[in-house]
Amino acid sequence: MKINKYAILLLLLVMQLTGYSQIDIAILDFDHGVGISQENVSGLQQMLTTELNNTKEFRIKERDRSSDLLAELERKKGSEITLEEIKKYGQLLGVDAILVGTINYQVRERTLEDVQTDMSKGEYNVDARLVSVSTGSLLSTGGDMQHSNETTRSLMKRIAAQLVDNYSDKDGDGSASPTDPIEMLGYLIVYPTDLGVFTSYPFDTIDRLNRQASFGYNDWRLPSKEELDLMLSNKNISGLRGNKLYASNLSTFSGSVPLNVRLVRSKVIVSETVEDKSEPYLSPASKNFGMVPMLKRKVSTSFKIVNPTSSTLEIEGIKCASSIVKIGPYPSSIRPGESIEINLDIATAKRQGMTLHRDVKVYIKDMEPLIFKIDMQVK
Repeated sequence: MKINKYAILLLLLVMQLTGYSQIDIAILDFDHGVGISQENVSGLQQMLTTELNNTKEFRIKERDRSSDLLAELERKKGSEITLEEIKKYGQLLGVDAILVGTINYQVRERTLEDVQTDMSKGEYNVDARLVSVSTGSLLSTGGDMQHSNETTRSLMKRIAAQLVDNYSDKDGDGSASPTDPIEMLGYLIVYPTDLGVFTSYPFDTIDRLNRQASFGYNDWRLPSKEELDLMLSNKNISGLRGNKLYASNLSTFSGSVPLNVRLVRSKVIVSETVEDKSEPYLSPASKNFGMVPMLKRKVSTSFKIVNPTSSTLEIEGIKCASSIVKIGPYPSSIRPGESIEINLDIATAKRQGMTLHRDVKVYIKDMEPLIFKIDMQVK
């Protein structure tokens, strides 16, 4: 069969845009528990391996390429393998994680005829654990009992789906709480969880989060392609799931391919020195009030919109998603080489003990919004 090279290139491009990646795992022989032989376990485990391959979540180490190492590791039952052994053999195998588990057989019905023929009716009970090679922490778990009249293939498919759904490649070293935003490289703030799966840009969802100032910020957005690459390269910090397809900008939504959405915001370090500005800009671009007494009830500041160009700028609006920021009146245009001042009042009443981060966005025709950042702590 002739493979269309353009189809391959397109697939690679889509995978690159959406951040698809996998982790490498080795699967050890599961322990045979109550009521089942190791031979039967091997057959069931092969089904599980096939179903895990079908999910495209993991790259599974081929046993014939590492049989000696796996055989040495499997001399112990999976439940008896120590963390040090997992680290040692996992690194030698060149994998990120090792899957271990136990399969039991629970007798549901045993008639006189079954006793005579040494047969019985029952269900398999599977418990599987995916363990990180680097830390020994659990990356995922899966476990269930076979339903009445359910095939073993269906059971293994369900266990594989559980391992995928429960999978998290954060190493769990306690460096970041999963309920708090995650800071990367001192400037990129990553929302702690995925918003969900979308086939179109989730305008309303993101707008609602920003209006609520989720985690104290109102400038959450989709990451750029470069930022998404950074997050995927540091999944143990960002918490992104390697099997998922993530949106990096508006253009990655096709309307047919569901994409996971993880938001980010930039922690801007602003220099007050402006050099060689040829495009419209704000001066200053931010204001950090530091500690503000609640009894002041409000604080005020201002910034200038500077037009260094030779064209008149049309201001389409100046807005803040937060109701605590009041924006003073402003003209509808700025002539070439001129600037205008924008006055702001920020309410602090009833916000004692809060850290506030607010963005004021300046919308200029045919331009990306300019953003004035406000930071303060109310005491």
